[in-house]
Amino acid sequence: SAAKAQKIPLTRSNGATSKAKAATQVVLKKGQLYDIQLGSFSDENNAREYARKIARAKFKNVAIQKSGSNTKVSVIKVDGKDVPSLVKQLEMKGFGNAFVRERKNR
Repeated sequence: SAAKAQKIPLTRSNGATSKAKAATQVVLKKGQLYDIQLGSFSDENNAREYARKIARAKFKNVAIQKSGSNTKVSVIKVDGKDVPSLVKQLEMKGFGNAFVRERKNR
């Protein structure tokens, strides 16, 4: 059977400034893994502290990932069927502005 696709409205940075945002739609697929990026920091120590804050709020699979001169903080390896509810839970705990991207490697 075909995987059920679900659309979720997300906020993504449009690259103009760190505060400038553009709304977009991502089609989520059950069985596909996604990363939910919650922040990007030029100071790695700030990224580590933010990751600890998310982990202390009882979220699993919190990771920091170097990307050029920035360090990204994400909840990784989330099944597409779980993304909408996890994004809502993160927002309710104060971790908004999620950027969801399909995971390239499992």
